[in-house]
Amino acid sequence: MSQIRLAAMAVALSVVGFATTGLAQQAQRPQIETTKVDGTDNVYIFRNGNHQSMFIVTTDGVSATDPIAYGRPTGGQDYIAEIKKVTYKPIKFLIYSHHHYDHIAGGKPFKDAGATIVAHRRAKERLAVLKDPNTPLPGHPGQPGGRLGTKKDAQDILTLMQEASAEMKKMGQDGKCWEPAEKDFKLPKYANWPGYENGLQFVARRYCGLWGRGT
Repeated sequence: MSQIRLAAMAVALSVVGFATTGLAQQAQRPQIETTKVDGTDNVYIFRNGNHQSMFIVTTDGVSATDPIAYGRPTGGQDYIAEIKKVTYKPIKFLIYSHHHYDHIAGGKPFKDAGATIVAHRRAKERLAVLKDPNTPLPGHPGQPGGRLGTKKDAQDILTLMQEASAEMKKMGQDGKCWEPAEKDFKLPKYANWPGYENGLQFVARRYCGLWGRGT
């Protein structure tokens, strides 16, 4: 599997952010959990709190994605410890999906373990500016029930964002940003989605920031 495809899969795991807040409402689960993906050869999901990532064990070693250790000082090492429960093969690659710390913080233990860090060149450029010592230069939980996100999930999120943008654009043009737009903004079509109530304000703020300044 190519590094580009692995990175794309990592993004797919994370793109369902609107739904992730609903996981906190589910039955109590351990803070850290690793599960094998059904129907795959040596593909595993690593979860830490309400964030999850993935790693693949090959004959040559392990390729892992985002450490998801933001706000978790031992998160990167915890991820490595979970991998070692599955295999003693070396971790060859750590793949950053993009440059946001909530996804990639915690890469240093992987580098110290000998992994090559891989990312898009633009992510590397941005990280070079930020200069975070805990996030070496390169190289959100899943859907309800902990399942892996699908292509349709990503398309549904894109549709939600497009509709939210269009709705907030009208409010921005009417001079309603930031208030009362954020207070009045609703997307009833998605009201049954996990995390709707908690996530709506962040969606509103995102597009009020865009359209409220006359973009």
